[in-house]
Amino acid sequence: MGQKNRKTSQPSLDFTRKKPKLGKKPPLNPNLTVTTFKSKTLHVPGQSLGDNKENELTNHRNLTLKDLLTKMKHYSDTVRKEAVTGLRDLIRQHPVIVSMHTAAIMNRVVEVVNDTDRNVRTAVHNLIPHLLPLVDSVMMTPFIPLFTIYISAGMTHLRTTIRMDALHLFEMLMDHYPQQITQQCIQMLPNYMDLLKRVTISNSMTMTLLQANKAPNKAVSVKTLALNSRLLILRSMFKLIQLLVPTVDHSYANLMNRIESSASRAQQWTPGTTAVAIPPDFSSYIQHLSIPDLFTKNNITEGRVSTTLTTTSSSGGIKLLKRGTEDLNQQQKSDGGSTQADSSSSLPEVADIVQLKPTLLRSFEERLLMLQVIMPVLVDCWVEMAPTNMTISYSILEDQQLLLNILVRLLASLEDYEKLMAHHKEIANIRRDFEKYFVPRFPFVVGSPSNPDSREWIMSASLNSSITQIMTYFVSKQPAFINYQSSARVPPPPLPEWFNSYLDYIEDALEGGLVAEDKRMQQGQLVRSHISSMLWVVILTLPAMSKDRMSSILGSFIKFDEACHPNSTSKKSCVYFIKQLIDMNSILHFKDKVLKDIVQWGLASLPKLLWKLGNNDPSTSLMIINILASFGKDKTKKTQFESIQTALVPFFFTITKPNEKFPQGRQIFGPFVTLPKNVQIEAINLLYYFHQMGMLMIRSLIAICRSEKVSNDVLDILFDIVHCKRDEIGLGNYLAFSIAIVLSTTEQEKEEEKPQEDEEEQDKMDVVEIKPTTLKKSPKEKEMIMERICRNTNNLRPSITIIDLLNPISTTLVNQLTSSLENIKNNLLSLNYLLKFIYSTFDNRRNDEWEELPSELSEKKALPLVLSHYLYQTINSEPEYFGLGLKFIHLNGNGKLLLEIISILKEIMKKEKNIVGITSICIEIFKSKELLPVLQVVQKSMVEFVKSIKSQTLAPSEKSIVDRLVSECNIIYNINL
Repeated sequence: MGQKNRKTSQPSLDFTRKKPKLGKKPPLNPNLTVTTFKSKTLHVPGQSLGDNKENELTNHRNLTLKDLLTKMKHYSDTVRKEAVTGLRDLIRQHPVIVSMHTAAIMNRVVEVVNDTDRNVRTAVHNLIPHLLPLVDSVMMTPFIPLFTIYISAGMTHLRTTIRMDALHLFEMLMDHYPQQITQQCIQMLPNYMDLLKRVTISNSMTMTLLQANKAPNKAVSVKTLALNSRLLILRSMFKLIQLLVPTVDHSYANLMNRIESSASRAQQWTPGTTAVAIPPDFSSYIQHLSIPDLFTKNNITEGRVSTTLTTTSSSGGIKLLKRGTEDLNQQQKSDGGSTQADSSSSLPEVADIVQLKPTLLRSFEERLLMLQVIMPVLVDCWVEMAPTNMTISYSILEDQQLLLNILVRLLASLEDYEKLMAHHKEIANIRRDFEKYFVPRFPFVVGSPSNPDSREWIMSASLNSSITQIMTYFVSKQPAFINYQSSARVPPPPLPEWFNSYLDYIEDALEGGLVAEDKRMQQGQLVRSHISSMLWVVILTLPAMSKDRMSSILGSFIKFDEACHPNSTSKKSCVYFIKQLIDMNSILHFKDKVLKDIVQWGLASLPKLLWKLGNNDPSTSLMIINILASFGKDKTKKTQFESIQTALVPFFFTITKPNEKFPQGRQIFGPFVTLPKNVQIEAINLLYYFHQMGMLMIRSLIAICRSEKVSNDVLDILFDIVHCKRDEIGLGNYLAFSIAIVLSTTEQEKEEEKPQEDEEEQDKMDVVEIKPTTLKKSPKEKEMIMERICRNTNNLRPSITIIDLLNPISTTLVNQLTSSLENIKNNLLSLNYLLKFIYSTFDNRRNDEWEELPSELSEKKALPLVLSHYLYQTINSEPEYFGLGLKFIHLNGNGKLLLEIISILKEIMKKEKNIVGITSICIEIFKSKELLPVLQVVQKSMVEFVKSIKSQTLAPSEKSIVDRLVSECNIIYNINL
């Protein structure tokens, strides 16, 4: 049966028509062609390597600064990291770009310092060391507030790694811009305390901090991890405290700073000052904050029983707050840590929290609060580092020293006596905590005196020194000592019994107990430097010591001073200690007998130390000179000061004892001539305070004047001082000094054969050996020195007659003048200096002093003979010297000197047959207006002398000049020859 076709209900798909609906638009005709169209742009980024950027600064990937700064805002972590790395490469290739675009670079870099991606932050930390050295403090000042805001936000971030990276970045800023940071770091100390608090409750942060510090061992206990983490934070925090809290320097550096500051007061501009005027800081720190309550930090740990933190009244600054366990667990969860505490850990639980407001540690209350806040943290760290056996590693000793340094810095800054009296109970509580946890093992003994240069032994000496100084601060802040320091009338209180152990340690250290006797010559310098840092403790407590204790500890100091090398820092501390003893001796009248011997010993040792130092340590030499000067200013100590003059002579110049090689002794310059100019000036000023200068000192001063290493500026000061002290040193000594300088200018330098010395002796000499017979100066310098000597000599005339002035040195002058005539052509300059000096002894307002000259000088064979030959030699060879001879003629108003000169010139004319030279001299005499009165007196003799010249048989070349002489004579005397 065949299949029957069935009809389907489905309509045909071809030619379908959609049924129209009410309210709807009819569909478009499907056969209609749509002619409308839309267009979109396709952006294909170009390749930087192919771009032409010849006129722009690019890195090795051909990226400009604009490209890199744009990519630093990219959403991709990888792109941001590559942009920061590319910026570092660009700065390394083109450092000048930083100064050209400082604002753009800084504003963009600061935005990525707290980036959520760790690789980006690592790249930023690699960039910062290359960026900051290229930006000076003035250029960086506008960006410091911006950086501190971002860093503060990073230190309080929920992510542990960001907090650690912000801490590291802040350290870099402190290293490069310490002064600018201190103006903008008001929130940082609370942030540090917050970090310390987080370490104690979050093991995850502890692990993160150690990883950031590249700790090699991760399989350690939680207690060790937390301890190392807190030490890492404390080390950074101590850097900030050092910037905020001014140091109280008890060492020699304190005196050196005062000396340098006093020397720089005359400078109009000091290097290092900024060109931009910085406005003063706010008096109230709260004015820095927009919302003060928002920035309040609650951060201190509790766990061990401590007397440091006490509840005060509402008017006080300290409050104990409670914090629930829920808040702590919530904080742990935000850090990603566990909420379960380690039962085996001895770290304290956070329960009591002290409020620490934003601070710059500028007031007494802020520093005391900071000390109270941080003391429990330091106690916890110290106890955790204390080992159960006697073996302590060097790293632990270093960490312990860090804790002590923080205490020393904060304790030393509490100096307000009135506020110390009001808060002495709080300080007493801190002392009890310190004694309970820090002091029980004092003194630390890690190592042996037989190996004083070992790291452990040096660090243990540093720990003991710091503990001793901290306990001394506690003694000085007791009410009885505060009353003594604030009032000179209050007698010193007795020292507490518990302080005797520290004095015993100081005395044993000064005796040499920390360095074995066989090692003291070559080793132990660093240990001695730590011992010397305790000398201020002796000065502070010396008034309160018994006489026996004072005598023994000062005797130990003498041994310590003798063991110190002259160029060591410990020797400088000893010098400063001697200065403090000198100052104290004038105050402690009731114990002058005890201090007198040590002060006298100290004074005698300082000039010897100047000689030993040589020119190796000018700063120490300057300090010693200033100490001696301050001692010399005290009129009550003149006798003691005068006693060091002889010991001070070798510092300038000395002559050794005669021997076979040197029958007259070696003439040796001391260290003075090789020291810097400022030290030489201070040493010369020191001489002013001596009442009298002995012949040895005057001889040494004459010698240094002849040295070529002493500048004219120094010599000017020396001449002024000697001139001012002429009454004290005596006229004879003063003239001897002046004439010696003059004679040294007249000596000609001669090469002399020096005896050969053994090589061993040459190696032992550490001073300059020069034979000071000639003034080793240039002609210009000699001229300046002579003008100064002549001016000072002429200033004596109002009070001293010429006969009294020249009598002591007339014989010396005559001998020198006579010797100069032997070879006058070569000695013309020397003769000029001698005549200048002699002329400076006359009062040029008078013309009758020639008759008052000593006979040795006024007789014909002396000055007249010298002046005649001087005029004859200078008329042609040195015309500028000729005028000095005419000045001498003017001094003798009766014409006697002129007649004697004419008589000698006649003899010279007969002998030399030089009519032109003699005629030229006479012409210059006639032309001088000053000599007109003298010429009128000797008219007859002068006319006869002119006639005698005219009557000579003259050559054609001589006739013209003789005619000129006759003409001048006719004009002067109104005659016709």
